[in-house]
Amino acid sequence: MKTTATIFVLFIPLLILLTSLSAYGVHTEGNTFIIGIISPNDNMQNIVYGFKAGLESCGFIEGRNIIYIQHDNVSDVESVVRDMIAKKADIVFTMTAALTRKTKKLLENTGIPLIFGAVYDPVESSIVKSLLEPGGNVTGVKIGGSTEKAFEWLLKAVPNIKTVFVPLSSDSDTAVMCTRVLKKSADKAHVKLVT
Repeated sequence: MKTTATIFVLFIPLLILLTSLSAYGVHTEGNTFIIGIISPNDNMQNIVYGFKAGLESCGFIEGRNIIYIQHDNVSDVESVVRDMIAKKADIVFTMTAALTRKTKKLLENTGIPLIFGAVYDPVESSIVKSLLEPGGNVTGVKIGGSTEKAFEWLLKAVPNIKTVFVPLSSDSDTAVMCTRVLKKSADKAHVKLVT
């Protein structure tokens, strides 16, 4: 239920953007919108599916009034974004902090709005200025905040735990931020965190 609610929250800014674009006649092909989707890997397909399903439930039907330009397992972000700009994407949707940062930079001065999903902390990741006033043409969903609660549940399940091993991918912003929060929780509980 929480995943559905989180994904649904993403549609509020998207619907506002689509409504605004429609009102100003930004896209020239009637009421058909072109949405660029950039997914860094196959693990994000559930987010893409939820994104599309949410739009469909709001009346945006692929092939009728919405066209998706979707790129998965992206390694060359620059060429993908340039392709979306050339195809006159109305909005671009990305996932993960690293991919969103690169896309944001490439979309600067194009007027194309950027929506992100699956970003742990968009402020710390330098995607937005603040959650209340993101600035620019960027909005999305912050997924961080559950790390402390997850650690709390671990302590309830294993109350005498002394050491927790956390495999860490240091090239992931999310993993680094999450581990930092986890370390604070572990220190408070006098539990050793091994990364």
